[in-house]
Amino acid sequence: MLRAFEGSQHARLYAQFRPEPPAALIAHVLQYVRRSSPLHRAVDVGCGSGQNTRLLAPHFGSVLGTDISPAQVAEAAGSSTSGGGVTYQVAPAEEIPVPDGSPSFRLPDGTVWTELDDIFKEVLYVHLADHWPMPTLLGDIMSKTHEAEAMISYPEIQWDEESYFIERPFSLELVLGEIASWSGYQELVAARGAADGDSLLRRTREKMCAVINDAQSRGIDVASATERRQSYLLMARKPAAE
Repeated sequence: MLRAFEGSQHARLYAQFRPEPPAALIAHVLQYVRRSSPLHRAVDVGCGSGQNTRLLAPHFGSVLGTDISPAQVAEAAGSSTSGGGVTYQVAPAEEIPVPDGSPSFRLPDGTVWTELDDIFKEVLYVHLADHWPMPTLLGDIMSKTHEAEAMISYPEIQWDEESYFIERPFSLELVLGEIASWSGYQELVAARGAADGDSLLRRTREKMCAVINDAQSRGIDVASATERRQSYLLMARKPAAE
């Protein structure tokens, strides 16, 4: 299994700068679950700092968020918005600490970090992927998502073609903060030192400022710009026991 997001500072950056999935996407997932199961218990696998876990809480009797990173779990548990019915536990995605078949729903939001053969053991599987709308990155995301689809052994698989968009007001600081929360950035800092990380953020800031200045010179109101990214949804249901 792969490990990332281990440091407490990294977990804080993740909690501060990672966006939540859109409400319409969560509503669609809940509709899918209700087709064959009451909303008793949900397990958010690879929950990170609990962004998705907290969104599930109002709809289920109980929600368990698990993550292999103690720092991420501590950040999630310390959130003042976790609410009742939500618990967090350190556990790898391949070893969920609940009896087989007990969750109504499980949400792996980070299957890139898991062994897929080991996690398709419960009632429902949902995979979320979001991306910046750039062709190269889109192709990579779609390829990995369809690769996950091919590895699911369940007969009922739903690839949702709907468009779900995460939107938030554009902010250069938000963009740079999210970059700093990426595991690749943290690995760069660990391998080469903080100076290299700072240099990357500085160069990114300079390039983005150049784009912003050019847009403003052409009369574009950057101050009211919106950051927009699309989410994709892959769902599968474990067949009922005969």
